[in-house]
Amino acid sequence: MTALNPLHTIGKQIGESLNPGNPQKSSKSTIIELLDKVGLSHFQNPTECLSSSALRRRAQRVMIAMAIARKPELLNCR
Repeated sequence: MTALNPLHTIGKQIGESLNPGNPQKSSKSTIIELLDKVGLSHFQNPTECLSSSALRRRAQRVMIAMAIARKPELLNCR
């Protein structure tokens, strides 16, 4: 939970996972695809959605999307 910054959008934070140091380089469609993979398909515009609105019940899924963005060989979610 502390890894999510409520002052930044979900799209910016996932974009930071995709391209560390240059989140603007991440495509919106890739971010939406990642959110769809974790069951958050209702975020059609993650660049406008502040993460504070997602923190209540969706923070774990956002964090999983950030982890998937790094293309790990193995992801252990307990």
